[in-house]
Amino acid sequence: MGKPVIVEVNDIAENSFLKTLFDFFEGVTMLTKFTLRFFKQVFKPPFEFKEIVKQSYIIGYQSFPLMPLPAS
Repeated sequence: MGKPVIVEVNDIAENSFLKTLFDFFEGVTMLTKFTLRFFKQVFKPPFEFKEIVKQSYIIGYQSFPLMPLPAS
């Protein structure tokens, strides 16, 4: 059997293809961790329905004046 290939961090910095590939998988990892953390928190009590309604109202109220702009 052959010797295992070990890629050093310095080799990644020098090779643009490896750096791009490394950055891609790092991004996928970060997105996966964020998504898992999000779903873990969404279904974890206490649920603050009153605050959700309040925030939705504020967002809708403050963005309502912007509605006519795209139509013109």
